[in-house]
Amino acid sequence: IAVGCDLVCRLALCLTRSIDEFGWYPPPILGAFGATAAAAKLLKLSASQTLDSLSLTLCQNSCSAEIKTSAHSVVRAVRDAFASQTGVVSAQLASKGIRGFEQPFEGKAGFFNNFARSHYDPKILLDELGNRFAGENVSFKPWPACRGTHAFIESALALMKRHQLKPTDISSGHMVGHNVQRMLYEPLAQKQNPATAIDAKFSLPFTVASALQDGQVTLDSFRSDALTDPAVLALAKRFTFEVSSDANASDNATRGELTLKTNSGAIHSQFVENPLGHATNPMSETDLIAKFTQCAGYAKGSTQAARANAAIESILRLESIEELHREFFLQFG
Repeated sequence: IAVGCDLVCRLALCLTRSIDEFGWYPPPILGAFGATAAAAKLLKLSASQTLDSLSLTLCQNSCSAEIKTSAHSVVRAVRDAFASQTGVVSAQLASKGIRGFEQPFEGKAGFFNNFARSHYDPKILLDELGNRFAGENVSFKPWPACRGTHAFIESALALMKRHQLKPTDISSGHMVGHNVQRMLYEPLAQKQNPATAIDAKFSLPFTVASALQDGQVTLDSFRSDALTDPAVLALAKRFTFEVSSDANASDNATRGELTLKTNSGAIHSQFVENPLGHATNPMSETDLIAKFTQCAGYAKGSTQAARANAAIESILRLESIEELHREFFLQFG
């Protein structure tokens, strides 16, 4: 996991322009290479076999940025499954002797030239490789929605608690954020009335309205009946968004400021630079366990609570487990 996550992060950090600019959707494309590295490590592949695995992944790896434009597609909800499958299959093929090619990343027709149009910095990719693991700085998501919504969800929950507000007190709201977050607000009619769970998770008006209405955002917030909740939909129509004009603002695509105006005319604002779950604003172990338990509660079967508790106990003592496959795959598989 550490090796795979590190590679995904390094590939993203070394790009001097996002491959999204060239029509690609980065998360599953970069994620597939991380899945490949993790699978290769688990299979104890040699260096040459690992290289074969990565080049075989390049032959299967693609995801169009068009994925963001459809109001009805649910591909975004399963995108990472395709990436994981690609990584596993590529490593398995390489373990059986299927050869790839020598330069899947820096070759003339490799990843960097084809997907990134040569806009990358190899120094960032290799800096302290094997000694510093970029996954240490990856954020955990307390709410099951696009990370770009989290600064506003956090602000909404904090303002409601701090000022003892009720959803019916809110007359309007205004959000200021990064240019990347614009896709979470536009097209406005779609984001105010999302047709699918995944589109709702990528909607600033809907997620913030859900937080204000229910006092939380969980997987239940995106059930089919929740998508048609008249109170949430009415509240979602009261929010506006603009891109920050602050020339000195950091290039943090997850920062945001929310301003709520009440029926009495009171104005309350909160700005969040790094949403809850960031390395500088971490979730507690208690919070992480609570989220895991809540998500596990959606699993089928009458024993999911007991299995979730057993999994938590195992995860918290990973360093002392000698045979992970016996601990996890035999116990939970």
